Amino acid sequence: MKRIHETNFSFLSLCNVGLASSIEMEPNRRLNVITGDNGLGKTFLLESAWRVMTGNWAELPAYPKDTENHAEISYCLSKNGKLNSIKNCIKYDVQRGTWTRDNKNSSVSGIVVYARVDGSYTTYDSVIPTDIAEKQNRFLSFNDVLNGINGTIEGLIRDWVKWRMDTKKYPFEILVNVLKKISPPDMGELCPGLPVRLPKEPREIPTIIHPYGEIPIIHVSAGVKRIVSLAYLIVWAWYEHKENAKLYNKPPENRMVILIDEIESHLHPKWQRTILPALLEIQKYLSNELEIQFFVSTHSPIVLASAETCYDEQTDQLFHLKQIKPNDSKHDQKISEIELSEEIFQKQGQIGSWLVSPIFELKHARSKDAETAIEKAKSLQLQDSPKKNDVAMVHKELLRCLSETDSFWTRWIFFAEKHGVKI
Repeated sequence: MKRIHETNFSFLSLCNVGLASSIEMEPNRRLNVITGDNGLGKTFLLESAWRVMTGNWAELPAYPKDTENHAEISYCLSKNGKLNSIKNCIKYDVQRGTWTRDNKNSSVSGIVVYARVDGSYTTYDSVIPTDIAEKQNRFLSFNDVLNGINGTIEGLIRDWVKWRMDTKKYPFEILVNVLKKISPPDMGELCPGLPVRLPKEPREIPTIIHPYGEIPIIHVSAGVKRIVSLAYLIVWAWYEHKENAKLYNKPPENRMVILIDEIESHLHPKWQRTILPALLEIQKYLSNELEIQFFVSTHSPIVLASAETCYDEQTDQLFHLKQIKPNDSKHDQKISEIELSEEIFQKQGQIGSWLVSPIFELKHARSKDAETAIEKAKSLQLQDSPKKNDVAMVHKELLRCLSETDSFWTRWIFFAEKHGVKI
């Protein structure tokens, strides 16, 4: 599908980098969802996207799949809000063990926030001069996000209290609105309470109001911590961008890219069902002029199901990483290969239907034991003269694995009784 909309990041090509020999990705303007099994490279794609947008690796650089062949990363970025169709390229220097830098077009215009699966973050702001940005530590552990780093970020605890006390109520009101929007169902809104003092803690600690009381932010659950820290980082990055634009006498940008690895991490299924649609709407709380491009990786069929009401094929794209096995007729090869494909987003309705869709590739939306038992039962049903003993053994296994209301019983019971098994 040819992209016709302007976007911060519009093309990525990896040649001899990571697990695959070659991968091409053409992101869409608003939402880009990356799916696939463990170990196939979803995180690696996000790391590579971060590299081409910011000019630096988030942590460790990528390495060639095969050092005997050249490795390169090609990409297209928009600059100053204008679509640039010219492909840039960085190459790996095997002798030096480093990637070349493209100084002509090494980063996007705007803000990038990357939420990593381990709870750490990294941020980028194009208005900060390169020499100053390189001195700042933009790789933030969760503890850094909470407590701050001198010269880089004040941290959630200090900013939360400071913003609350500001008579302008900015950007605290934005944070309140964002938290309200992305709150988990049935638990109540993530509403800030009054700061409190705790033993052996010299600072005032922000609180979140729960139905069972006000909980200090340092004591909330892992899921709440991740989402609250993400909300804070997004609001902080936008607020800092506008402040930095004033400091360096540059016009503020109206573009932001948010990368989230395993968006469902630590979240209850009820929250997984609402978090993605909620995040797509936070732009209106930051600025009417701001455009946000999302890159989200997920293993969750619930997250995919949640997108059914908000997915737009004109602005969104679903990607699927899969392993092509050696005996696949599409490839004449002796080893498996990794392939990234653009998938048509088709509504599946129930969560179980997503599990058996091409995206998750399960035979059954049941346990592995239940799947094995049903496949054995189907095999028996295809036989001309199945043995009574075999039917009885499979029936016993089905009783162990399936619920009394499982839909497969309708198909199985008549067959089992016909072949002498007493139900």
